[in-house]
Amino acid sequence: MSRPHDVASPQRDRVNYSMLAETKRSLDVLLQLARPHLPSECIPLIRKVQFRTANTGSPYFPCPFKETEATSALKAVEAGVAAALADLALGRKDRRATVDLERSSAFLFSAYLSTIGGMDKQHPKVKTLLKGEPLSDSISNRNTTILGDNWLLVHQ
Repeated sequence: MSRPHDVASPQRDRVNYSMLAETKRSLDVLLQLARPHLPSECIPLIRKVQFRTANTGSPYFPCPFKETEATSALKAVEAGVAAALADLALGRKDRRATVDLERSSAFLFSAYLSTIGGMDKQHPKVKTLLKGEPLSDSISNRNTTILGDNWLLVHQ
């Protein structure tokens, strides 16, 4: 008996998913959306960041959100900004950065499992143990230095 045409066959409709390719696509989308908010010196340095993974198939987190891919793209932005800051502080130099997708996943996993005083993020009393201040208060309470047109360095 043949199968109805509207039922997908796992073998016929299997799509080869690549976390590496999806991470690169995520970075492209992120840069399109964030370009107006990033110093122009950072863009080429962010684009030079390499990605690596041992993964050859399924995503690590069984959910519809591409968490490893998005986090790895954000880590590439972080690396590019760090390289730009290093260029300002130490002079221009050819800098290399590589984001490891397994380490990005481990970073996420550790954030999901972290506890404070034995309480996880969902515990109703956990916020009483967190210390922090709004960014505006943080900046106004410390010395700041302007670096170039788009950089603010906060000294603690």
